[in-house]
Amino acid sequence: MAKQFEATWSTLYEQPGTRIVGIEFFRDPDKGYDAENVQQIETMEVGVVLKLDGADHTVKRVADV
Repeated sequence: MAKQFEATWSTLYEQPGTRIVGIEFFRDPDKGYDAENVQQIETMEVGVVLKLDGADHTVKRVADV
């Protein structure tokens, strides 16, 4: 099963909004996530929300597919 996440970016970002992404999105070095954030995201349980950039970006673990 693949982990899925609901990622939301505020209007402060170039592409604001909410998208469903897989773990590979956060592992992509071009996306700018540091190793600590990726590790936190990888270990999230379903339903847990991680607030990044002062809560201007949130990541919620959703059900596996």
